[in-house]
Amino acid sequence: MQNCIERKLSAFSGVVKGGKATLKLPTGATYEQIILKTNLSVEELERVEITLNDDKIYNVTSGHLVMLEGFQGNKPEEGYFVIPFSDFSNIERGSVQATALVTMMNDHITLDVTLSSKIADGKAIQIDTFATISPSVAVRQLLPRLYTQTMTATASGDNDFHGLLSSPNRFIRRMHFKSDKIDKIEIKRDGREEGEYHRDIVDFQLVRAGKNPQSVYFHFDPLKYGFMRDFVLPTQHNSEFYFRVNTTEVVQSIEILIEGLEKVA
Repeated sequence: MQNCIERKLSAFSGVVKGGKATLKLPTGATYEQIILKTNLSVEELERVEITLNDDKIYNVTSGHLVMLEGFQGNKPEEGYFVIPFSDFSNIERGSVQATALVTMMNDHITLDVTLSSKIADGKAIQIDTFATISPSVAVRQLLPRLYTQTMTATASGDNDFHGLLSSPNRFIRRMHFKSDKIDKIEIKRDGREEGEYHRDIVDFQLVRAGKNPQSVYFHFDPLKYGFMRDFVLPTQHNSEFYFRVNTTEVVQSIEILIEGLEKVA
């Protein structure tokens, strides 16, 4: 976090139970992370979205943010939600900077939080927002993304996921498959196998790398040892690119939280 500073941001507008509160983020800086300090619980702060020039680059629940904190080996604290951009677990500072959210002066960027309609009447909702920022960058080369997709898993055994959003410019940092019934994942591309990952070995390696595997997730983390260059998973393919997910029983569907990276320049 060299050359980073902390800054408190302006207040959200539209802070009402059952509504969506919005904060227009200052542009021109490079965002390393945003921290929400609030008196709301995971159930009360339902969803967090970041939109950059009409492109929703982050779209997750507050529960996803708590899970990511735990996975990175941090102890989630009640009342704090961390929105991560820079991958501070990377060893090389250049790789940390590469995953930050670079903003240009003419960007329009908003942070929206969805508030539950079940918040108690009369509760004074408090949300303070703090940003860790670093100096501006002339060109935005990479764009971090955080979103979910869902795959079907109607078989006990192999279930193939062909629906991953892919392009020559999209790369995967991590994928978190939400099911404790997964025991193996294989990656297939253009007729060849690119990896076979068994849950016990995956979790063993993650712990050795300082991560904290979450009990109901199968984590695919090619960056676990702290290197990004040449370790991110490209999604480009000629004919096919899919994940073969082996489950010990039928689970119907599996939510996948995806930490992605897109080359934009």
